[in-house]
Amino acid sequence: MKKILFGALIAAAAIYYLDPEQGERRRNQLTQLWAARKDTVLEAARATSSTVAGVSHDVSDLVGAKVAERHAGNGNGKELTAAAALRPGDN
Repeated sequence: MKKILFGALIAAAAIYYLDPEQGERRRNQLTQLWAARKDTVLEAARATSSTVAGVSHDVSDLVGAKVAERHAGNGNGKELTAAAALRPGDN
């Protein structure tokens, strides 16, 4: 269903911007709008990317610490995989 909706959206956009009567005016408006706002959009994308990278690094550190903690507390001499170390009550 999502693929059909996405296809319909793409087709509608193509028809809108390739319209022989109004398409050139619409494309020019879009180009001008992008030129005026691209720096803001790109800065927002950079900030979002930086935030995601920071959060994923923090999550990685937390998971690594938890795995090490569970691995150290295993005590039965068996190696734990990261997935097994994160499952509650497996060791």
